[in-house]
Amino acid sequence: MKTDYGVKKDVLLANTQFQLFNYFYFDDRAPAITLAGDSLKINSTGVSIVGAYPMGGGELDTMLWFAFQLGDWGTRSQRALAFITEIGYQFTKTPWKPWLRLGLAYASGDGDPDDSTNGTFFNMVPTNHKWYGHLDASALSNLIDVYSQFILKPHPRVNLGIDGHLIWLASDEEVWIGGAGPFNDSVFGYAFRQPAEGNDIERFLGGEVDITLGIKALEHLYFQIGYSHFFGGRGVEVVFEEKTQADWFYTQATIPLSFGK
Repeated sequence: MKTDYGVKKDVLLANTQFQLFNYFYFDDRAPAITLAGDSLKINSTGVSIVGAYPMGGGELDTMLWFAFQLGDWGTRSQRALAFITEIGYQFTKTPWKPWLRLGLAYASGDGDPDDSTNGTFFNMVPTNHKWYGHLDASALSNLIDVYSQFILKPHPRVNLGIDGHLIWLASDEEVWIGGAGPFNDSVFGYAFRQPAEGNDIERFLGGEVDITLGIKALEHLYFQIGYSHFFGGRGVEVVFEEKTQADWFYTQATIPLSFGK
């Protein structure tokens, strides 16, 4: 269940938009009960602030998103938080309109898995690959992601993006978590990657580089080509017991369909 309250741009502050939100997540599927001992009942409450401000020969943009969670993680109480902060600058009057953005995403991990409180932020049903690396190695749970984005527009119909990520676990008492949430009744939707027997949890997971090229070939035909490479760190090595790297290449075409009003 979702509830949003927004304040339009310029109402409270020039060129700035505010939003309050609350999401209620309920999960009584068998995999959730097996994992947590009972159903999940979690409220995520927070605020987002987005702004874009003319500055010099371009535009400065900022974003802050913060959420905290209360409720029940099965038989344990849910007490967790997450935030994302970004700052960027686009040279709007320069050829190719270069746009550089820097960001930090944090999602709490559980500091004591044996107590009565679950401190790991729960990602619900997300679209992680847009934000924490296109390879979907990590979810917004027990995560620190320091990232950059560089975007060029060499032509009105062409966009080139290069993203970089450095990823750590927020807590070395909680394991590496990945996944995109529930997609059927038989799978929980997240993987909890434990270190191999004899290994301890290591916080540094590694880095990722994502390159995407978007082309609007026709008014209703859009192509995207992408390549990603993941450099596994010590946190990945203790899980798979080897220095793990991964590559992913993809192409896709999008054709918007309109069925009228």
